[in-house]
Amino acid sequence: MINNAFYGIINVAAYLDDIIIFTLDAEEHKTVLEKVLQRFKQLNITINFDKLTFF
Repeated sequence: MINNAFYGIINVAAYLDDIIIFTLDAEEHKTVLEKVLQRFKQLNITINFDKLTFF
């Protein structure tokens, strides 16, 4: 299910309950992150903020 949730969004990998966004610069990372968060909202996927890590 989680792999299908990000279909069409480039630079995103999903494995089990982990989401990895990989980009070359901060601006692109922000753009992809916004797309991922919007997709979460569309699919009513919740985020466990206790497990959330930003690099």
